[in-house]
Amino acid sequence: MTVGRGIVIAILALALAAPLASAAQPTDMQLATGNSGRTLKLGDIANDDDVVAVVFQKRNLSYVRWSKNQGSSFAPKVALRSGLRAKDPRVAVCDELVFAVSTWPSAVSRNVGLDYRNVVTGTSGRFSLGAGSLADVACFGEVVAVTWVVDGHLWLAVHEGSCANPCTPEVKLDLGVGNFDSPPRISSDGNGFVAAWVTDGIAVQHFAYDAGVGGVFNITPGPVVTLMAGKSVSLPVIAGRGPRVALAYERDGQTHLRTSDDYDAPFGPRIIVSSYCRNCPRGGSEPISVDVRGDLILVEVLRVDGRATPAAISSHGRVTTTNGSQWSSTTGHRGGFQMGVSLTPTSIAEVWDVHFYSGFPYDEPQEIGYHNHNV
Repeated sequence: MTVGRGIVIAILALALAAPLASAAQPTDMQLATGNSGRTLKLGDIANDDDVVAVVFQKRNLSYVRWSKNQGSSFAPKVALRSGLRAKDPRVAVCDELVFAVSTWPSAVSRNVGLDYRNVVTGTSGRFSLGAGSLADVACFGEVVAVTWVVDGHLWLAVHEGSCANPCTPEVKLDLGVGNFDSPPRISSDGNGFVAAWVTDGIAVQHFAYDAGVGGVFNITPGPVVTLMAGKSVSLPVIAGRGPRVALAYERDGQTHLRTSDDYDAPFGPRIIVSSYCRNCPRGGSEPISVDVRGDLILVEVLRVDGRATPAAISSHGRVTTTNGSQWSSTTGHRGGFQMGVSLTPTSIAEVWDVHFYSGFPYDEPQEIGYHNHNV
């Protein structure tokens, strides 16, 4: 059962079990604020080395903020699409390059557009990939990969460097049909890209990158592997670093995780990240984001308590360094999404919003909050 999508919720804080120690944790900061009743929604967080980037939607515009010192401070917000309407942003970071994809609506269509920026030199640009929505983005050095949905099919575009507007990507592949009630997701890994989307289970496909010769790179699609075929699964989120890939997903109101340690190697057995409120009416948990760095795996979990009247919602991180045999909880937040990335083998960054608690009768001030957290 998919939880937390369009359900009526109350202002009710939930106790978070087994939190990480709070001593000497860095101070929370605000990246954006807004009035209750107005859209202020977290889109994504990504990082590479010292660079951290966060994207969010405020009303019908989208913005990016970045840090060049692992989140100690952030540059002022910059509007995507030069300040024209842009929704549902997602972000990827490689070296000093920040790639932000979003949906560019107009009166007659929705296009998928990409903004890119070098946060050191200031070089920036943007281009459209054509009609579509439900976009996600990943990068491999200066090579950027975007997935999006149009006419019931999932597409992949891969391009290096700047591109004309509209863009004709160097690689464009039709990945086929799926159940796009769950957004498809893509990540880079140590050998290219890996995508996940819902079909008759969860389809996972790896795309190997080769630099080629003469400045022309190659993308080689691997076989589509379907996990949990015939099972009720949804909301896959995926992350890779080096040869390791982590896949989190929702099944029967629980958050599960499976990992692969060698690109195309089979995924291991399920690991239950959260069984919170199992079998609750309109309750349970689902993953919002996942990240992996060696033995450290971070899964951000959305929790809905259907036992309350009305139901209550919160998000928090679950961290393991023992391949899922032991978990700790990070500081959680009520009323919205929380997403996270690993900064180092012993620290993470988390960002959150309060968008479920916006407007009457909640009247909750809206914010995009951020903190670093020692594991």
